[in-house]
Amino acid sequence: MPDEELLPPPRSETETLPNSEHWHEVFREAASCWLLTLGVDDLLLLGLRWRYRLSQREVAQLLGVHEGTISRRISQLRDRCLDYLTQRLEQAGWTGEDISVLLYQEMGQVLLESPRCSARALAQLLTRHGLTVSQDSSIS
Repeated sequence: MPDEELLPPPRSETETLPNSEHWHEVFREAASCWLLTLGVDDLLLLGLRWRYRLSQREVAQLLGVHEGTISRRISQLRDRCLDYLTQRLEQAGWTGEDISVLLYQEMGQVLLESPRCSARALAQLLTRHGLTVSQDSSIS
């Protein structure tokens, strides 16, 4: 049997590098799908920390919980995100060790483009929870 039939064709290095446009697109799709898995509480936490740029202490005060609770929830959210994204990229053939380059380059834009993370959606979540955040804290 020829070697070509036993082994998969070799991948070019550019297919697995973080700067490959293919991997940026795969990452953006995976990150968008991850956002769809988030519950209301996680979306609210993400929105308060990222869009409104509140500190952990400010989020804790706003939600009426201990700051350690917010720290723990943020760590859990981060870990779930990284696990989900890594799994999705690996399913697509990613062989790179670290997705942090993609995370730093793409996640902000994914969050800005997500309807679930829009200023309007987060304002509705805040209203449903009876919370208010000053408008100068948000980004558009």
